[in-house]
Amino acid sequence: MSRFIAERLARLDAHMAGRVESGDYERLEWAVGDSSGLVHQGRTAPAASLFRIYSMTKPIVSVIVLQLLEEGRLQLFHPVSRILPEYEKLAVFTPDGPRRAAARMTIHHLLTHTAGLSYAFMSDATAHMLQKADVHAKASTPLREEARKIAAIPLQFEPGTRFLYSVATDVLAALVEEAEGAPLQEVVARRVTGPLGMAETSFRPGAAALSRIPPLKGGMSSGLLSPDAMTESYPHDDPAFARGGHGLFSTLEDYACFARALLRDARGDGRPRLLSRAVLEHATRNHVAHCMPVRIELHPKSINPGLAGQGFGLGFAVSQPGGPLVSRPGAFGWSGVAETWFTVDPATDMFAVLMAQNFDWPGASFDLQAMAYAALSG
Repeated sequence: MSRFIAERLARLDAHMAGRVESGDYERLEWAVGDSSGLVHQGRTAPAASLFRIYSMTKPIVSVIVLQLLEEGRLQLFHPVSRILPEYEKLAVFTPDGPRRAAARMTIHHLLTHTAGLSYAFMSDATAHMLQKADVHAKASTPLREEARKIAAIPLQFEPGTRFLYSVATDVLAALVEEAEGAPLQEVVARRVTGPLGMAETSFRPGAAALSRIPPLKGGMSSGLLSPDAMTESYPHDDPAFARGGHGLFSTLEDYACFARALLRDARGDGRPRLLSRAVLEHATRNHVAHCMPVRIELHPKSINPGLAGQGFGLGFAVSQPGGPLVSRPGAFGWSGVAETWFTVDPATDMFAVLMAQNFDWPGASFDLQAMAYAALSG
């Protein structure tokens, strides 16, 4: 007997079709499943699309870092400079502006976005310097060189003292390359996408896949997140391109495989296993309680609640009691800036994934979250 109510899943499909018919999206794809596999999926276009998943690249890279921890090759308390020497002597902005030597940055700081780094599209002083340094502007810049440019820019605050969403996962990706002695593309394929059979998830889907990549919609008409910047910052056919915080292309079905694998690992029955149950439980606790409430910088007109009602673990947002979204404490996941989104809830044995390409984030992902919980039979 299905754990999901068929009529409510049909209501979900009708609702998603309506969001496209109203003009909120050009297309949508969605899936709901449990540890046994996909239970329900739908799409508003006849064929499967290939999506720029932006920051949904981060959980995949974070899982690889946690795998290295499981193998005894890294510890969360290790300084980043243990593998990336340029992070030995960092500077930090003071309230008055002059720079001074920063405290040591650790792998834990990077995974929890408490490292003091920022993003070039944000409004703080570190962000402005990242923008001037062309961090993320050119796909032709090797990942290792990006990490060096980031290290040369003063931190916004001392590591460990605040939460600020940032390029931290790009630094982690460079660290992974150094630790593994291989390009990130190869490491991702060997450790995650290959074992899970995610054959259409990669940094380079190639020219043949171009017709399957939906156009980006939304109000960000300039800068690194604009559709016009894609050739330089998010190419589909550059064999050398890889980043830790964005860059992967994926399909609904592929990312559902990743979400299901995390769900099974969290419940102790992963096959193939990405992470042990104990390590994943540790990774999906709230590690930033001292920084609560955590926030993410959004456009002033956005209706996106951001991280309201959530904490942050080791590469994942983690639901906390209360908050504006229907969820269960301990559910975890992440999203991409063009409204690709996923959640994993071990307590209810459920995962959900949504794929869109809209920078304005009209909110179909939040609809899916509420409607997937509403479709549970018990």
